[in-house]
Amino acid sequence: MSRPRFLVTGANGFLGTHVLAALQALDIPVWALGRNAPQSVRPEQWLPLEDPGDAPAMQLALEKAQPEVIVHLAGAAVGPLPELYRVNAIYGATLLAAASKVVPAARVVLAGSAAEYGPVEADALPVTEETPHRPRDGYGITKLAQTHHALASLERGQNLVVARLFNFVGPHMPGHLALGAFGRQVAAMPPEGGVLRTGDLSTERDFLSVHAVTQVLLALAKRQDVTGVLNVCSGVPTRLRSLVDELVRQCPFPVEVQEDPGRAGVTSVRRHYGSAERLKSHGIEPPAFDLRTVMAELAVSVRPQRPAP
Repeated sequence: MSRPRFLVTGANGFLGTHVLAALQALDIPVWALGRNAPQSVRPEQWLPLEDPGDAPAMQLALEKAQPEVIVHLAGAAVGPLPELYRVNAIYGATLLAAASKVVPAARVVLAGSAAEYGPVEADALPVTEETPHRPRDGYGITKLAQTHHALASLERGQNLVVARLFNFVGPHMPGHLALGAFGRQVAAMPPEGGVLRTGDLSTERDFLSVHAVTQVLLALAKRQDVTGVLNVCSGVPTRLRSLVDELVRQCPFPVEVQEDPGRAGVTSVRRHYGSAERLKSHGIEPPAFDLRTVMAELAVSVRPQRPAP
């Protein structure tokens, strides 16, 4: 039985590295599209793309790979607004347009974000796919723009789904995310330990492991009948303090947490979690968020490498 040919964008990113590894473990032929080649991809299966708005280059890449499934994970969470539009909105729109011409039958899975909803009042939780969109930052606004391009393509007959991802956690998280930043602080500590400085840890978010998100994306890649926007979340709010306490508990040296409630974060939203009922209605349910296992894996990934005595 032949295996579908995959193309993954953002394969060097936090989520992309996990998706790429999962596909390779299944021995699925996969091409990577982007500026830099992932180390685990053979040179002939890397499709270089300098400008995500370069339509001719995008079409040439798709003609070479002839993917049956496209998983679009490329994006940027921080940076100047023009760059966020270029990477989050223009990239997705250009890819969809090229795919509709070169591989019109391809299944397309796009990574959306819970940031597209923006702040939600407590009495409107959990967030459903019908919750009004009120993003307050450039990331949420530009990811929502990508979603609008995707829905327009869906109306024109393209087979696609937008996986609206909530907060996912795992090894090698980027530093712009709170837990990634905390992990970097821990990794820089001396053998005798140190102080972990954080902002307000009383906020509550909807967490999943990066492995669970990877499983959902691959399940959606197979389901030609599932289209539109779907929340990918646990449906359960978890306090950030609980994750930090577990991270500290897993460290092999003492760590003191110094919380500064006035320290600015990327959002002022106190409590935010989603509903996964639409996803579950299609028979796809993310594994439950196992805080201890996930934070143990994160702790190992940031543990300083000490020279042997």
